[in-house]
Amino acid sequence: MRKYRAWLHSLGMRIRYRLGLAQRGRTGGDEAQAGMKFEGAATIRTRGFFEHIRDGKVIGTREVVNEVVTDTGVAYIVDAFQDLAELENMKYHAFGTGAVAADKTDAGLGAEVATRATGTTEGGASAWIYKTVGTVTFAGAFAITEHGVFSAAVAGVMIDRHVFAAINVVATDQIQGTYEFTITSGS
Repeated sequence: MRKYRAWLHSLGMRIRYRLGLAQRGRTGGDEAQAGMKFEGAATIRTRGFFEHIRDGKVIGTREVVNEVVTDTGVAYIVDAFQDLAELENMKYHAFGTGAVAADKTDAGLGAEVATRATGTTEGGASAWIYKTVGTVTFAGAFAITEHGVFSAAVAGVMIDRHVFAAINVVATDQIQGTYEFTITSGS
């Protein structure tokens, strides 16, 4: 348990450092903003996998790896370390038609359509993966090009945004979104 707490503290400090809220050793914040990597630092990887479902059958898929963890998403994680937010709330899947490239400053989707799905929360293929799966049913025809995972069914904080080639849906079509957030320990 002590080792786990130390790891959580270390991860929290790394996140705070990347946000410019803390300094690490003799290294200043300017080097971190320049994208400098530090030996032993944890890595974060995200993955979005989307299945287009029509009449109960999967008719197409999209996969996006390492899109954009947002500034507000990172701040939410830091808040969770301080017991100000609940990470397990990051389970609401939204889809939209916005086509602008994902950016770390995004606070929402470009053009959200349909009601958000409340996803499951579970571990992934390893102990380092958080996974949520949610399915949205569409009421009309849309060219779906973006996906986000939020902390609430309405509004809330978006942790990640994925932009992909259009999935053309019609009324009653569904898209099942699988989002994985992987944190691996440092070397």
